[in-house]
Amino acid sequence: HSNNRRYYTETDVLWIDFIKRLKATGMPVKIIARYAGLRAEGDDTLLERKEMLIQHRQHLSNQIMELQEHMSKINDKISIYCQKIEKMNTISETHT
Repeated sequence: HSNNRRYYTETDVLWIDFIKRLKATGMPVKIIARYAGLRAEGDDTLLERKEMLIQHRQHLSNQIMELQEHMSKINDKISIYCQKIEKMNTISETHT
């Protein structure tokens, strides 16, 4: 390791990217640490790691549904505003 630089394998980079993705999608650091510990233990922990990811996927799915509901309500409000603005413009045009 010349020049005090670290060199990472592609596997290391993929692992770091996956950890970043778990964190970015809201997995608590404590759970990520548990997942990483299980990974370090090897393939005997595959089932447990898979279950952790299935739970996280369900959490994400719930979040997506909630966000879609919020988006729908916001879109409804924007539509109402568009209708009101259009009506105001129509009224002002007929009065000029």
